[in-house]
Amino acid sequence: MNSGSRASGARNAWRAIVLIATVLFSGCGWMWGGRQEFVPIPDLTPSDSSVQGVDLDILRQSMLQNSLPVLSLVADCQAVIDSKEMRPSRIEASGQLMMAKPGKIYLELRRPGAVLARLVGDGLQYRTEMPMLRLEYGGAYGQPLHPASKRISFVAEDVADALDMSTFFSGTRQLLRSYPQTWDAYQEDLRSPRASPKATYVDFILDVPATGLANASQGQPATVPKIMYSLALESDRARIVALDKFRRDGSLRRRIWFLDWTYVSGPDLSQGAASEGWVSVQVPSEFMIAYLPPLEGTIVRMRLTNIKINVPVDMNRFELE
Repeated sequence: MNSGSRASGARNAWRAIVLIATVLFSGCGWMWGGRQEFVPIPDLTPSDSSVQGVDLDILRQSMLQNSLPVLSLVADCQAVIDSKEMRPSRIEASGQLMMAKPGKIYLELRRPGAVLARLVGDGLQYRTEMPMLRLEYGGAYGQPLHPASKRISFVAEDVADALDMSTFFSGTRQLLRSYPQTWDAYQEDLRSPRASPKATYVDFILDVPATGLANASQGQPATVPKIMYSLALESDRARIVALDKFRRDGSLRRRIWFLDWTYVSGPDLSQGAASEGWVSVQVPSEFMIAYLPPLEGTIVRMRLTNIKINVPVDMNRFELE
């Protein structure tokens, strides 16, 4: 593929992302910062360790302090699945969600008299079953989904990532970026860049071996940095609003929008905590997972209610049959 084709493909992919964001945020009345806005396209230029008054070390500590105390979670779940591969293309369902660290997920969504979707993940492998649609598939966490006929993408790994971001810190280093008030993302009118709320980004960088390169002085393979995840936060209050997950080749693998967060209290199960101790954390109570092109464009919106943390869960539910 020549450079012109790659550039055209990239433009088309971003147009699809912007179109999805436009329809979902404006058509459903979802707002960011009190105004209907596009989610900014990340600028991949790393910055210093402190931008716009946000300190990376403080931000990292805050995220870990909010995430690490949660060992398990249960909640009621209402979901809307939207995919051109379904008839009808939009289906609503409700059910229960269970999560246990590290990365274990059980989600069952039902419609009257039938199971719409059942997601199971044991932290390493996942299984998706959609009996109403006669669809089953599975795979390994971290393994990219590839386009497939008649598939509606929805996997346990992405739900786990939305609920527990502490795993992103393992084996990665972090960079902090900021985005200006007006960013040069031109859609149709080249004279009018779109205004966007100020945002701060945390990139999670993994150094991977560079094929065909070697460090002669050290005798070790050279490495190249890869952005694996990127979190977008509102600069004024450092609330997470979006998560991008990337493939090893740098292409966008998944985007998750966080629409609302809820404070939840539960038993403090950390080492040394008093038996009567409690901990209060913020949990994403409404979020949306987008399976963007080259996948089929499935969008899953989830709203969690009756959320409980650090309660007993049936570990058998996370076993893959």
